[in-house]
Amino acid sequence: EAIRNGGFYTNDGCWNSIMKFDNDDHIYRGRVETLIIKDGDSIFLRWLPKDNKNETRTYLIPGGSLSKDVSNADQAINECREEARINVTNIRSSGITYKEYKDPPKWSKNRLPVNWNGNYTEVYIADFDSYYDGFINKTDIDSFMVKGKFFPIKSVYSQLRKEHKDALNAVYKNQY
Repeated sequence: EAIRNGGFYTNDGCWNSIMKFDNDDHIYRGRVETLIIKDGDSIFLRWLPKDNKNETRTYLIPGGSLSKDVSNADQAINECREEARINVTNIRSSGITYKEYKDPPKWSKNRLPVNWNGNYTEVYIADFDSYYDGFINKTDIDSFMVKGKFFPIKSVYSQLRKEHKDALNAVYKNQY
């Protein structure tokens, strides 16, 4: 039923987007993520620390699950505000999507009616407008992402994942 409905509500009222594709046995969590660009040449990233498992430098950008009653572009805007505490303008879909397979979070096993085993992500690009200091629902606060910073795109471009490079190139016509 959750797959037919495109997701399900948890006991605390949170919507969990669920997606299934033809000729694919995986169940996906539908997501959006946003590359936030400041002054046309800087990008917001939250670098993860290097450790024994993470030899290459990796990063996170604001993103989260699709919402039932909110457009995907508006959800991308919401995630920027909730996670990075940034207001954005000029939100646009890059047209880039990607799937990645991963186990469901440990907290979800045996507690949710459907466990996804992958993410289907739409990549958006938006311009920095201002920092947000208004109310954020406790369930949406991300104390890790808010510590991200802006970096010159040209200095980090080689370290970006392929999908993020493709998104930048799609929107900025191979400027980077």
